[in-house]
Order: sequence, then structure tokens, then C-alpha cells
Amino acid sequence: MTTPQTDDVEAIARKIQAEAGGFTGGPVEHFESIGRYTLESLEQCGMVPSSKVLDVGCGALRLGYWLVRYLDADCYCGLEPTRRYVEIGLKYAVGPELEAQKRPRFDHNTDFDFSPFGVKFDFMVARSIFSHASPNMIGKAMESFRDNSSDKAVMLASYNRLKRAESGDVVDVLQRGEWSWRKYSPAFLQNMARERGIKAEDFRDPFNKQVWLKLTKS
Repeated sequence: MTTPQTDDVEAIARKIQAEAGGFTGGPVEHFESIGRYTLESLEQCGMVPSSKVLDVGCGALRLGYWLVRYLDADCYCGLEPTRRYVEIGLKYAVGPELEAQKRPRFDHNTDFDFSPFGVKFDFMVARSIFSHASPNMIGKAMESFRDNSSDKAVMLASYNRLKRAESGDVVDVLQRGEWSWRKYSPAFLQNMARERGIKAEDFRDPFNKQVWLKLTKS
């Protein structure tokens, strides 16, 4: 994969921001660095171009910009409830020529249901999703990872880590219902995973104030 220039990626991010009403998945100045960091993290976990990858909450393709270029054709799938974000991402972050070549697929359900693709994924990634999701939503995502992935699959999901380690600690920083801004203790998320027959552990140091939760089936 040819390494894109940072200036080129930022220009794409600003076009997405302008058309999507300000949305790019996070601060526009972090569009390039978050995508690059995520690609590197997945590679450290063993991702190769032939891996089947699901981008959960893919938005306007902040991660898809990198993953679609890196992966072989038919290997990238994205889950995003807001169709318009995906359309804008395809327009600016991918383009019609690359879309025709790589054939990314998308689904727009709101239930963290990864089954519509009919794929046993090797990798799943959810950047800045668990940092907002309720425990109920995270539980659904964990179950969907378990049920729709290959035996040696890995899911990376970033979250805001609560410093206190008590297993019951969950903090809503902003009280806005089920979809909010939350912090979780590692023990709480590890217990949630254990209850669903999977394993969870923190992976790498925090980046842009969030840390990866690494889910596996071992």
C-alpha cells in the first residue's frame, strides 16, 4: 500500500467535514493520525491484506480510508447506521475507481448485528464506539463478535479507561441516555467478556485519550 501524504488525508477530511455537517468521526485534525494508528494496531495483531475485516461504526470512513486501500478486494465491510456518512466517505475517502476495485460492503443496522454480511471475520475494529456505548450495547457487540468471527479472530475496541479498578465501576460523564460519553474500568469490561465466553485485555498505551480493548475467543 502506498503511504498517503498527511496533507492529502487532511484535505479529504476537510471535504468530508464540510459535506457531513462537521462530522468526520472525531476532530478533523486527528482524521489522519487515528486512521494510521488503527491500521498499525491491527497489523500488530496479525492482520494481512487477505484478512476479512469489519469496521464497526465506520462513519465517513476515517478508518476505511486506510483499510480499503490495505485489504484485498471483498475483504472490507463497514457497519454504520447513518447511510449519508458512508456515502460521503465513499465519495471522498475512497472514490468510485477504488470502490469498484475493492468492492467494500456496508450494512446500516443499529443493533450491533454483524451477521448480515454472512462472513466469519478475522478482525473487527470499533474506534470511539465503546467510549460512548452503554453496557447493554457493548454486551451486544461482544456477543456479535463471538458469533460472527473466525476461531482466532481479534476485535479492537477503544474505550475511556476509568482509573479505579472496581469491577462495578461505570461512569457516565454526560447523562444522555444509552448513547453517551462513558468511562469503564478494565475489570468491568473483562467481566462482561468472560460472561460471554470470550477474553478481554487492554492493548497498547492510550492514544488520543482512549485505550484499545482487545477481544479474543481464547
